[in-house]
Amino acid sequence: VLSFFYLQDYSLGDSAATSDSNEVARRHLRVYLAADKFGIQLLQQLATARIIDWANSNLMSGTYPGVIQDIWCSIPFHENKLRDAISDIVSANIRDFLGHASGDTVLINNPDFAVAVLKRVAENEDRARTQNDRLAWDKARLTEKLSDKKKKSKTHV
Repeated sequence: VLSFFYLQDYSLGDSAATSDSNEVARRHLRVYLAADKFGIQLLQQLATARIIDWANSNLMSGTYPGVIQDIWCSIPFHENKLRDAISDIVSANIRDFLGHASGDTVLINNPDFAVAVLKRVAENEDRARTQNDRLAWDKARLTEKLSDKKKKSKTHV
């Protein structure tokens, strides 16, 4: 925390500990929690960004669901930005998350997390359905225009 005031950045220190990606996530989480406790918003934003980067980059880690659970359970309930980002990432990658041995257990043991993820999955499905409907409408319009052009070109010949 102190180095952040001087450098506007923070390092995770010991390179041996930072070679384990799960420990990296947990260290970013500890920085996040310290920043929240002391009201250091810039540090909290930086830690949030690093946690999100970790969550996006380590989906295939064998212990990913457990680390996500630790993050989710440690985040204060009023901190929606990080909670929303975590539920977005998991919902967008729900098959991979459930493919982990502990993925379903994490959802079962954390009903508020499961509900947040399910809401995002439903929103993603609605968004995809809307996009498909638009594409179908656009395709119909293009087909109609092509048909009209063919009719016009036949009448001019």
